Amino acid sequence: MHILISNRAGTSEISRLLENESAPFRFTDLSFESVIPGGWTVASFKVPRPIRVWYDDMQTFNRIVIGEGPFVFWEGYIDKVDRGINPDVFNVGCLGWSSIFNQQGTTADITVVAATDHMSEFIINVLLADANITSLISNSTANIGTTDYDYPDNTRFEFSPYTTYFDALDKLNSGNNWQWGVWKDRVMSFNAKPTTPTWLAKTSDCSDLKIGGNPANYANRIICSYTQDSVHQQSVTVNDTTSQTDYGRIVGKTLTIPGRITTAGATAMANVYLTEMATLKVSAEFTTSKIYDIYGTEHHLGEVKAGEVVRITDWLPTEEISGVDNIATFEIKSPKYDHNSSSLAITPTEFVSQVEVSMARIEATGY
Repeated sequence: MHILISNRAGTSEISRLLENESAPFRFTDLSFESVIPGGWTVASFKVPRPIRVWYDDMQTFNRIVIGEGPFVFWEGYIDKVDRGINPDVFNVGCLGWSSIFNQQGTTADITVVAATDHMSEFIINVLLADANITSLISNSTANIGTTDYDYPDNTRFEFSPYTTYFDALDKLNSGNNWQWGVWKDRVMSFNAKPTTPTWLAKTSDCSDLKIGGNPANYANRIICSYTQDSVHQQSVTVNDTTSQTDYGRIVGKTLTIPGRITTAGATAMANVYLTEMATLKVSAEFTTSKIYDIYGTEHHLGEVKAGEVVRITDWLPTEEISGVDNIATFEIKSPKYDHNSSSLAITPTEFVSQVEVSMARIEATGY
């Protein structure tokens, strides 16, 4: 594994650190993380070398690329360097993709016209049009996806000066299924999330394996509140009798639909919500020493990124009657790689109801 250190612009390599190299080109105690949304977050490592010497590579804002061969595991920049004495060592803290773009007081507003604006067009029309950051954006528009959600006509998103485009992207993503990230002042990725398992893990390679559920994300009776004429409040109730029988209890939850909707429309929405909620959601959190692709070939643990999917091939049976597959296959919220122990700690994402996301968007925009 290597750590490449470049100048702040990333155009000129200053040094290459290797774990088995002699000082001053050796690193120790390497670890790094990523998370969704946002991508690479933090990394740290140590460099044993005499501290009373000026080193061009140990300067704040220098670029960092961690990888092996052609693979890039983590990318960011040096944030803080501490020098230690006895032993002489540089403790290096790094930051990856960050969230703040709009630091220059510019606006970041967009209004949907004729239902043609997509989240990707926000990237192109607003981020790329911002004169303060255009020169710092590396990805061309050709690298930005275009098959995404059509926002209703006249939907307006307003982001005040000195806000974060990270939050803007997160809000716009409510109608989509994207994973994206930014690094400092640049959009680094904007792609559809994986729909099939990307990585395989085995319980025999895992430690600290914890399986649990979240009752807050479970209901087998939905009471849907709505209005047809904006005056008279009405409700419709739908049940999942199979879930009620399996779990031996009835758990109800209220869904409030903003605006006006017909009884048939409210019933249909309630049933969609019921389908999402009627199974108790469970997931696994663990640390693994090995990871495999779908063909069973072992890969370096550092290749695993936030937003990818992992499947435990020999999952453990639980007392849950339904939803066991959610233990076996889930999206990764945050992987944390530790080079010293050659281990990868995986935190799963929590279930988010798409109906609740849609209702929040309608309530905020009126559409």
